[in-house]
Amino acid sequence: MPASIFSGPNLTVRGELIRGETPRVVDQGQTIWNEGEEVDSMVLVFVGPFRKEGRFGRATAPSGAMLGAWEILSESHRTESWRAESSSRAPSMRKHPFIDLLEDHFDFAQSHLKRTAERTFEA
Repeated sequence: MPASIFSGPNLTVRGELIRGETPRVVDQGQTIWNEGEEVDSMVLVFVGPFRKEGRFGRATAPSGAMLGAWEILSESHRTESWRAESSSRAPSMRKHPFIDLLEDHFDFAQSHLKRTAERTFEA
């Protein structure tokens, strides 16, 4: 299950996560990225759900999920495809601002890296 921006991170981190790009409208059935594409950003789901398919199976991500948040630290390509199950609003955050956020907020970074490691060992 993708990490939620509505639980865990403190208010400052949440603000930094959502202040990036203007949320884009994603139509029902629209794919935000496909397995095999370059990892350059992650997406925050304001209104969900999104559905994934890929190397690690299928899952649904509700509102509050951070899609691609574990892949963003990778130099490889996407391992999952994500598609909107309904019309949605979702801002994205580019790789380098997210890494800066991790550097500036140790507790959030530690939590994120723990979830990333757990995800890696599940595979």
